[in-house]
Amino acid sequence: MKQKIIIAMAGLALLTACTRRQPQRQRAGKIRMEAYVKCTPAKDQGRSDLCWVYAMLATIESERLMMGDSVNLSPAFVARMMMREQATDYYFSRGKHPISLRGMASMTLRYMEKYGMQPYTFEEEKHPADYGTLCRKAMLMGNEAITHRTGPDNYLARLDNLLDEETNFSPLRFVHMLGAEYTTLQFAQSVCLPGDYLSLTSFTHHPFFRSFELETPDNRLRDTFYNLPLDTLMAHIRQALRTGHPVCWEGDISEPGFRSPVNGCLVTEKEEGHTATQQERQRDLTSCSPPTTMPWRWWGCSACGDEPISSSKTRGAKVMATRASSTFRKTM
Repeated sequence: MKQKIIIAMAGLALLTACTRRQPQRQRAGKIRMEAYVKCTPAKDQGRSDLCWVYAMLATIESERLMMGDSVNLSPAFVARMMMREQATDYYFSRGKHPISLRGMASMTLRYMEKYGMQPYTFEEEKHPADYGTLCRKAMLMGNEAITHRTGPDNYLARLDNLLDEETNFSPLRFVHMLGAEYTTLQFAQSVCLPGDYLSLTSFTHHPFFRSFELETPDNRLRDTFYNLPLDTLMAHIRQALRTGHPVCWEGDISEPGFRSPVNGCLVTEKEEGHTATQQERQRDLTSCSPPTTMPWRWWGCSACGDEPISSSKTRGAKVMATRASSTFRKTM
């Protein structure tokens, strides 16, 4: 049976570089677990803006675990391919397009489709790279290449040497697993096929039940998201989690009311019984607060209803989402 995946960008990835930690406080009352989704061990993103990569890869890993498979995917591989691509653009734009690793979870899928993927190595965790500093060094190196007109190939070769030295990571030409040899593209397709994920969102400045390019600064590849009413979006998320599929939710955790995990749970400071409205989401978007990506490991909710899914396009989907949007893995 062909499967497609919905990404509701959420989860418990380490977000140290994307946002400030909020003080941890205990909340009265009990949280009832309604769904449980397996997960791989949390990875440390170090001093980087790669929360969106860690989130999306964690979601794919959880999906594979729920299917009886086990895989750990490399955030450093995505970062390497992204930096090389942006360095080329930096050179030809004569430095007008800065190199940055900010992005959205759906971009991870685009890079996997284009460059492939390789397994995670613990060298990545032993020697976490300072990607912010690396981006600045790459631009200084690019300025030198532009000034002396040494050409993009020479620039990329020097960048590769820099990344080899400071990340202790080198991309593989082939992936060997369980006695089989894969190219990086073949390996990526073995864990996530192109088109497996559908990104969803909920905003009123575009018509519902249509796709549009989400107007957030981190949507650098101009990915499109399918727009749903908020209740319908939440129904998809609940259905996905209750049927054992992970949800990748992208949201802003720097705003008041979002705190550090308490006993493994994310709890908001909203008053008991308060439900976010469509108008509140729209107001947050127009106030230009930046989104941050996180993957859901599981969702515990004591007030989840069983709203019907009203869109035939996303019926039966498993989920991916963002604060501005969500993405689902659909079952066909």
